[in-house]
Amino acid sequence: IRVLRRCLQRKPSQRLRSAGDAALELADPDPGTTTVTTRNATPRWTWAVMGVLAVALLAAAFWPRGSSAPVIVERSLHLDVDMPDGLPLSATAPSLSPDGEWLAFAVTDSLDRDILYLRNLQNFGTRVVGEIKMDAEADVGALFWSPDSRRLGIQSGAELLALDVESNISQRVSQNVAMARGASWGPEDAIVFAPTSNSGIYYLDGFEAEPRAVTAIDSTKADESHRWPVFLPDGRRFLFTVWSNAAAEQEEIGGIYLGDIDGSEPRRLLRDPSQVRLDPAGHLLFHRNGKLLQAPFDLERGEITGEPAFVADNLYWSPNNGMIMADVSATGDLVLGSEFAEGNRTIGWLDLEGNFEYLIEIDGSLLNLHLAPGNRYAALSRMNPGSSIEIWIADLQRQ
Repeated sequence: IRVLRRCLQRKPSQRLRSAGDAALELADPDPGTTTVTTRNATPRWTWAVMGVLAVALLAAAFWPRGSSAPVIVERSLHLDVDMPDGLPLSATAPSLSPDGEWLAFAVTDSLDRDILYLRNLQNFGTRVVGEIKMDAEADVGALFWSPDSRRLGIQSGAELLALDVESNISQRVSQNVAMARGASWGPEDAIVFAPTSNSGIYYLDGFEAEPRAVTAIDSTKADESHRWPVFLPDGRRFLFTVWSNAAAEQEEIGGIYLGDIDGSEPRRLLRDPSQVRLDPAGHLLFHRNGKLLQAPFDLERGEITGEPAFVADNLYWSPNNGMIMADVSATGDLVLGSEFAEGNRTIGWLDLEGNFEYLIEIDGSLLNLHLAPGNRYAALSRMNPGSSIEIWIADLQRQ
């Protein structure tokens, strides 16, 4: 009975994680009894696919008729996570707490503002993050968790913040951040992060410490940047993505790299220019051709040890910055985002009474718009996936 209770605990931190754990609990059984266990060499996943489906592989126990010992199996559960008010996900990847209990995500409203939510995956309650007022402007650039799952890291405007999820009280971590491209929280409040979309990776040795660059951009490469860092368990080495918006440079230097907070020369592990996640079984999760793949990774040697394997299809990967709509917890839970608010941008006139007059629609990511004198023409900067930023001239009087 003791083992069955542990297998069926609602809290992941109190639940047996695998059939192997249950087998250890059942060591030295009574003579004449048998225990059937199943083990799987692949990671145990909980998939929480935003707005579409969620799958959980959990250890479960039952007593077959006539048996005095439980059979331990692994089974799959599916869970839909609907977005509040039917709004689409923002362009910020959802983030799972390490203990698998909390899911942080942002949605985009009709005024293009980001609203940050926390969802408790134990009772399915969803609440708006109140104190930070994320609905003020579209500025949720990165979400990341402390190792103990008690605080959520948030890039908001020009700051990195730490939110206590129980009290809703936030604390400033660092300033001078803009368009952050990922962050990771290590031991003793150490943080690695990409402060801008054109920077290297920086290291913070505790809150309000002076950021120190631990990777350097090659100035001879067009539009090179480093982003999406992920600490390894040793709290020193980290994974990150090298990116360029220039297609030729992307082919030459893009990929997933291994760095160190001592600033030593990074080493390329994979040529895929994708955000990377690390699962608890020691696999790198990344995007390739619309799919989520996993590559076996030796944590001690820092090396890929085998060919990538398929995990999930229809993964959203942003061709504008390499982000993947996926995250994984330390308990083996995986969340996948099915869609977010990206696509055509509408340009029009908005009068003081709030009336909107449609003019034109722009395909793709619109970065800036500047009106020419006379208001007939507008200069637009637009991101064309796989190449540099393009400048377009729009005639606002021709439909």
